[in-house]
Amino acid sequence: MSHSPASISTIPGTNYPVRFTVRQAGSKCLQIIDHNSSEPVRHISYHKAGWRNKHQRITLYSGPNPSEESHPLVSVLRDLSLEAKLQSRSSHHKIQLHNPPSDDSSGENGNIRTMINMTYSRSGWIFSELTYRFFLPSPANADRLDTCTYEWRRPTHQLTEIHALRKASLQILKTGDSRPTESSLLPPQGYILVRTNVNHKSLENENPRLGWTSKGEEIVASWSRPSWGVSKTKFHFQFWGSAAEGQMNAEFFDVAIATAAAIWFDEYRNGKKN
Repeated sequence: MSHSPASISTIPGTNYPVRFTVRQAGSKCLQIIDHNSSEPVRHISYHKAGWRNKHQRITLYSGPNPSEESHPLVSVLRDLSLEAKLQSRSSHHKIQLHNPPSDDSSGENGNIRTMINMTYSRSGWIFSELTYRFFLPSPANADRLDTCTYEWRRPTHQLTEIHALRKASLQILKTGDSRPTESSLLPPQGYILVRTNVNHKSLENENPRLGWTSKGEEIVASWSRPSWGVSKTKFHFQFWGSAAEGQMNAEFFDVAIATAAAIWFDEYRNGKKN
């Protein structure tokens, strides 16, 4: 049974809604907006690479507004220096997980707890599938694996997990719902986040239910650009399956959102054409 946006719940163990909108909030800031209260939950800053500093940076903060005291949770950096471009590293990203602030921390980035690589690849040329891959420690339900592999994928055709997010007023779908007929002619307008090395599902047919890929991989998040038109809304986001049920590590939710914002920034803010 589908749910209306008014009944969107908060994911257990987090303050993130299952589905939310990311909107512009100033020249270098985005806000995560809770549909239930229309209030910001977190904010994201972004900085383009400049003449001196060749690193593009996206940072997710703990507070809802830049004016309120908060600390960085996750940063995503992209090296756009000439050296990185010559070494084919400019499309890759570094994910920084931050420690909570302490008396001996300094600078806007605080203490870096962990650094994770997010690599980029593509297959084909016209309507090519794009993939951003990263690794995180496994949650408790991940079959005793040390790490889980996650991939943000822009598929070659429009999936319901992407298309159904394009308006905040659309009904909320969830993992296990029947998959409607999908058009292979529509260009993709977003990405799905797939957990590739756990929870493979045996498929009864070639048209899996929502929340699973055609290979039986679990979809744990997705994001989509809004419907055509000029708007402060930059993208819609939803958690699926194990993530929507709160079965993931706490850092997963922050990393999923920060990396989605970094990909959006790459493709739509910088005018990158893929």
